[in-house]
Amino acid sequence: MPRNSQTSVKPYLLPPNKLPVVNPLSSVGTTTPSLGQVVKEGMAFGAGNAVAHNIIGRLFSGSSTTVAPAAPEKKHAYEHCMELTKNNKEVCEHLI
Repeated sequence: MPRNSQTSVKPYLLPPNKLPVVNPLSSVGTTTPSLGQVVKEGMAFGAGNAVAHNIIGRLFSGSSTTVAPAAPEKKHAYEHCMELTKNNKEVCEHLI
């Protein structure tokens, strides 16, 4: 079947007055940050960094906490409490 120019499909184009207007100066990411924004971002980064270091440090350091009581009597009482409670630190914590 031959094609004629009257039945061919034409591409859809918006009329000239309906084209979207793009302002090149209002594109995202072109504004310079203020001092407050830089400080806020730096503090958030620093806090996140500290939390991450704390978590990783606790994961890889193990549970070897050292107890250094001020007097030998306190040390003996703490060790005795740990023996009696089968190393329950929560119960003997008041002796530290």
